[in-house]
Amino acid sequence: MGKFYGELGDELSLHVRHLAWLNTVPKPEKRSITDKTEPKSRLREMKDGGIVPAMPPCATPWIVEQLVEIGPVVAAGMGRAPIGWADIAAWSAMTCVTLPPWQARLLRRLSSDWLAESQAAEKPDAPPPWTEPDPDAERRAAISAKVGNAFRALLGSRGRRPS
Repeated sequence: MGKFYGELGDELSLHVRHLAWLNTVPKPEKRSITDKTEPKSRLREMKDGGIVPAMPPCATPWIVEQLVEIGPVVAAGMGRAPIGWADIAAWSAMTCVTLPPWQARLLRRLSSDWLAESQAAEKPDAPPPWTEPDPDAERRAAISAKVGNAFRALLGSRGRRPS
């Protein structure tokens, strides 16, 4: 598919997988018969707690919007399945949006990614596919490198004798 489309697909895959993780309702280990509380997705839990979840960068959000509009997954005989070519073609025909072949393939791939992540995210302790970068990490790494260089320079100068 080419380097550009491959990198775009990887970026979108991470975004879609994170969306799937957020929108999945984790299956509880054990649930009481008398427990009538409605299980909530991670996204709903966060919003109810006043938290706005961070999302990975996405240069082409309209492709994700198309995937969600088509439906990230479809009902199948034994559960859920990725969207099929017929689903993409029907959406394309009904919305009068002509998709280039690479984009149709990408939508199918993203649907598969969504399904795989949502199945993995059913575990209550499933880690998110993306975490927000620590803004201080880069600064700490730079300071650590400077301190390391200073110690190396100090140790190097101690081994030299003045002439």
